[in-house]
Amino acid sequence: MTEITPTAIFLRNRVPPLRGADEDDIAPAADALISIFGAEWLQTPGNHVLQRLWARPDWLAGQELLTLGHALHRLRATNPPNKLAAVAAQLKRDDDNNVHGALWEVLCGGMIDPANRRVEMNSQGGKAFDLLVNDDDGVAFRVSCKSLLPSQPSREAQRDAAAMWTETRAGLLPSARVSLIVVDPPRTKPRSPMSRQRLRKAVRELARRYAGEPTSTQVGATSVWLAPYHLARPAGHELPLHPERSAIYFAHFRSHHPNEQVRFRSKLDEAARKYQKAGFRGGDDALNLVAVRLPVEIDMASALLALDRWWEASDELSRCVDGVLLYRCTCVPPRVVAPASEFVLHHEAQLRFRPGAGRLTDPLHLSLPIGATSSEPVAFAARVGPFELSLGEGYFWHRGEETRWLRTDDGTGTATLSGGLDGVVSQLFMTGFQGDHTTGLVMTPRLPPVAELLILTPGSVVWA
Repeated sequence: MTEITPTAIFLRNRVPPLRGADEDDIAPAADALISIFGAEWLQTPGNHVLQRLWARPDWLAGQELLTLGHALHRLRATNPPNKLAAVAAQLKRDDDNNVHGALWEVLCGGMIDPANRRVEMNSQGGKAFDLLVNDDDGVAFRVSCKSLLPSQPSREAQRDAAAMWTETRAGLLPSARVSLIVVDPPRTKPRSPMSRQRLRKAVRELARRYAGEPTSTQVGATSVWLAPYHLARPAGHELPLHPERSAIYFAHFRSHHPNEQVRFRSKLDEAARKYQKAGFRGGDDALNLVAVRLPVEIDMASALLALDRWWEASDELSRCVDGVLLYRCTCVPPRVVAPASEFVLHHEAQLRFRPGAGRLTDPLHLSLPIGATSSEPVAFAARVGPFELSLGEGYFWHRGEETRWLRTDDGTGTATLSGGLDGVVSQLFMTGFQGDHTTGLVMTPRLPPVAELLILTPGSVVWA
């Protein structure tokens, strides 16, 4: 009986996550995932983030899993089996906050290029740091890994947006064609239930009565922009919209809560206190670094500004940290990163050292198996008709639905649907069976759900 390989288990019922990749490219990461977590646990239906990710057949889920598997594969080379078993046990826990913290430790350790450095995980309880990185001359630096998950204001904004989308979609006529963006001012406290209901009703009525010309209006302090539905598609993907089915794009943006910067600084304080308590003052025997995974609502520029101000305070606590690595991942179309590239995941990273602190003897290189790694931020914007909204610091949520029409002469034909990354779920309505174009077959491709990255930057919407 032929033994099923880890790669075959990984690829079973899954859209290939990498174009042009063969099994040899996937095998090390797949083997690490299967051997460390176990195929039975990964395939068990459950609410754990890794089980939910494994259950998804789309290519984006595959890319996130391969990135994690690649990190585990690298760490297996420098850490004993018992240490990785302890990490796996921690990753399988039901506590989301601890699981995401442990995931970030693994991903961060796996990002460090192993060409001239050895990464060891610190599994001690009450630890001052998570990673110990050695070079050929000995200890090079310690790393305390801190992960910022979506905040309460972020979750509230997403709940408000989801409820507004559901009501707006339900109120549309069957053949409606509309795109709209709802722009909320920053909020220091949640809306009352009555206020939320009034706003949802107003937006629903604006969309339902939309007459086809670009327009903007105010609902209290909230701006609403409406325009005819239009979604650019790559060449070869331009099937017409079905004339009797609605097409809608909905986006919601709310400027972020001022507490987001407070949360960021509190992570720096927490790491510095642990270094200080353990007697690691920084710069003496090894550099003390903090690696912070940013949520998508905090952009790199504002985080760097807050970091500089934290160091400018020049108190004893901040001097315990020699350098900070900032990271976040977003998902972008290839044209955003580099024309004619295959990049989808965009890994944004910046390493900043405290003024007067020591420096690494050799530069720190990050290498990831999938996507583009850059210190340059990607500028995001949402567009409907003539209206464009720059998406800086804030909470963004979008959804959409459309049905493309494939008319055939004999009920056979081929079509390529794109979607998911721009927030819109595309369906295919195929007609022409026995010459009948009034009824047909509706097909939905296995594209990523229009929601978020689950482990690289939890809560990160998939951007257009």
